[in-house]
Amino acid sequence: MIGDRRAWLALPLFFLPGDQGLTAADARRWPGSDRALLAVGGVDVPDRQVLESLWFHEPEIVRRLIDQVAGEELVLQAAEALGVEIDAAEVQRTVAEEWEGLREGLEVAYGAAVDVEEWVLMTCGLSPDAYRERLAAWVLQRRLTAVVVRDASRRLDALRVRAIVVGSLEEAQSVVDKVRAGADFRVLARKRSLDPSGAEEGLLPRVTPAWGAQAPHVLAAEGVAAGEVGGPVHFSVPEGDRWVVVRVLERIPADDRPYAEAAGDIAADLTERPVGPEEWAGWFEGQRAERGVVLRPGFGGKGD
Repeated sequence: MIGDRRAWLALPLFFLPGDQGLTAADARRWPGSDRALLAVGGVDVPDRQVLESLWFHEPEIVRRLIDQVAGEELVLQAAEALGVEIDAAEVQRTVAEEWEGLREGLEVAYGAAVDVEEWVLMTCGLSPDAYRERLAAWVLQRRLTAVVVRDASRRLDALRVRAIVVGSLEEAQSVVDKVRAGADFRVLARKRSLDPSGAEEGLLPRVTPAWGAQAPHVLAAEGVAAGEVGGPVHFSVPEGDRWVVVRVLERIPADDRPYAEAAGDIAADLTERPVGPEEWAGWFEGQRAERGVVLRPGFGGKGD
């Protein structure tokens, strides 16, 4: 039996008095990395040994993990510098939703008689409380990431554009001519665009040019005023050559307010428009170049 699903709300990690928020310091509270992950013939094997073995046999997987961990640490450093706080109650609500989602998923897969706590223990090697604690840390990290990335992106000029992607220069020029003659860009996008955004009448997620200066739709919009058409710009995909034409809907100026003044607007904006992969990638690459991510000599058993 699962028992009282709310009993875990008093976990020490997130038991905070009053309306105190959670910060990057709370996200750093994680079990030590030299703990025994398993026992073989009565001998404990630490989790670092698993990582080193993975590095030797599957280096690309480890490199992706390193990028993930580096990104998480960059977020924590930025959150500390900004003084970001996340509502503890919000984290607790999300963990409850994730736990309930896990239960429902297991019931679909294994039937209503499944014991969630037993599944967590057998699959993850964690007690239910330890699992929820790690889940809470993950939720907090995710919330901090969203706030930090959105705070940085609002400080940069941005664009909203619609795009039409076609397979030839002639067709692209035809699109430009038709739009300039009064044709509806949205209708043309639905009918002619080869990009998945055609289903959304060519509408793309908000664009931050500083984080994607060489992207075809950014190049097509360069120097183009709101309401005007830009392109065509050529680019290649595995399927062949492509050309993009854009209509600039809006140019959004940078917001240079301090975080403390903009925090409420950032929270509201995230509700309407979560951080997407391109926004995260732009922030991460910029931070990695600015702050540095160095793989220490000797990692993975190499002494260079």
